[in-house]
Amino acid sequence: MSPSLPNGDRSDPSLAAIVECGLSDYEAGFADHIIALKAGKVVLNATSEDLMQPDALSRVYGLAMDVVTRPGRSPLASAL
Repeated sequence: MSPSLPNGDRSDPSLAAIVECGLSDYEAGFADHIIALKAGKVVLNATSEDLMQPDALSRVYGLAMDVVTRPGRSPLASAL
């Protein structure tokens, strides 16, 4: 289950946040859209669902990546 804002409404298009925590699975759980930077350049501009794909994560981190799906929970990213 994805986290939500305190009022439960994630659909307000006027809300924006810049967050960097280095944990793509955590960020994807909060964000509807992700812009990933590497060395100051955009390497991914996509939905959070698109980010949580092994090939997209590999572009962001420069490592072979895997994604573990869990019914009813957010997916987890891990390096291979």
